[in-house]
Amino acid sequence: LSIDGFTKVTEVIREARRKIAEIEQLDTAPERVYQINFQVFPLSKQTPREIS
Repeated sequence: LSIDGFTKVTEVIREARRKIAEIEQLDTAPERVYQINFQVFPLSKQTPREIS
């Protein structure tokens, strides 16, 4: 994933978190508590292009 792609992914996650929080706030009959996790971290080493 390029740096540009990573930036776009983090923006999508940020927007999803905002939408989830909005749904939660508008819910008038909550029944349970849920934990939702988003994790993004590299599984590979940097390519030579990223290092320079």
